[in-house]
Amino acid sequence: MLSCSVKVYLSPTTMTDLRKLDLNLLKAFVVLLDECNVSRSAQRLSVTQPAMSGILNRLRISFNDPLFVRVQHGMQPTDRAIELGHIAQRVLQDVNSMLAPPKLEPANLSMTLRIGATDYVQAIIVAPLILKLRRLAPNVQVALLPVQGQNVKTLFEQNKIDLAFVSQNNLTPDMYQQKLYDERYICAMSKTHPMANKKLTTETFCELSFAMFSYNRPPAKPFLC
Repeated sequence: MLSCSVKVYLSPTTMTDLRKLDLNLLKAFVVLLDECNVSRSAQRLSVTQPAMSGILNRLRISFNDPLFVRVQHGMQPTDRAIELGHIAQRVLQDVNSMLAPPKLEPANLSMTLRIGATDYVQAIIVAPLILKLRRLAPNVQVALLPVQGQNVKTLFEQNKIDLAFVSQNNLTPDMYQQKLYDERYICAMSKTHPMANKKLTTETFCELSFAMFSYNRPPAKPFLC
C-alpha cells in the first residue's frame, strides 16, 4: 500500500500582505471599482488625489495585480479586480453586520426599568409610557422614583435610576439628554379677580398674595407599576 502526504505552503510575501491589508483598503477598493476614477474616488473618501493613488498602489501590491488599466475615459478594472470586488463587498457587509447592535425585541425583554420623574411628569408622560410598555413588553416592570429635590446626576451615578424625565435645569451639560417638548407657565385666576382684566407682569404678579407649594421633601422610595 502506498501512502503520500501533501503539504501546502503560503509564501512569506502573501502572509505579509494579508497582515497589512486592512478594512479601509477594502473600502477604498470598492469605491475605486464603483468610480473607475482616482479623482472621484478621492472626493468620495475625503482624501487627496495623491493619497488615493498611494492607496491604489498598496492594493496592487497586496493583490499582486494591476487591478485597473488606463483607457480613454478613465480606468478599467481587470478580471481579477472584478472577482476580488465581489469578495470585498461581501466582507464589508459581513463586518457591518458584526458591528451592528443586536436587534431589540421588546416582547422578549424581562427587566425592571427604573424611571425618575416629578409628579407632574409622571402624569403626562410616564403613565402613557407604562400603558404602551404593557402592550409591547409585558415582562418589563417599571419602578418610579419621585425626584423632587434630588440631584438627578447623583441618582444616575449611584445606579438608582435608568431613565429620567425632568426639566433641563435638573441636568448638567455632560449628561446625555433629549428634549421631548417645550412648555410655558400660565397664570389662572377667577374672572372676579382684581387682576383679571389687567396686564399681568412679573412685578405685579410678585406683589400679589399667593401660596407657594414646595417639592422639597424627604426622598421617596421607588414603587413598582
